[in-house]
Amino acid sequence: MEPATHWLVIEPDPELRRIIIHEMTLTLALPVTGCAPDDCGDNAKLRGAMSVVLPSKAARVRRLLPAGTELTVLEVHPVTPELQAYLKRYLPEHSKDLIGVAMR
Repeated sequence: MEPATHWLVIEPDPELRRIIIHEMTLTLALPVTGCAPDDCGDNAKLRGAMSVVLPSKAARVRRLLPAGTELTVLEVHPVTPELQAYLKRYLPEHSKDLIGVAMR
């Protein structure tokens, strides 16, 4: 198995895809690219990619990906002040592991 060379955000909305790519790029070491679900069956796009998708699109994208392709489903949680306080108190080493996505 080849090592991953980049993240691939699979999202149909180009603006949301751009936001997710930007936010992931700020935090992750590997480059982040993206494509629409209709393009995710392209083996050239998938080569070396760790594919990620939002939960609401996971079932559709899984059907479009070639058999055996791994797909990471991003966890989506609103970040409330209570959640921030919890992370800082109980998981201080992970309190900065969150990636924020703001949408209009």
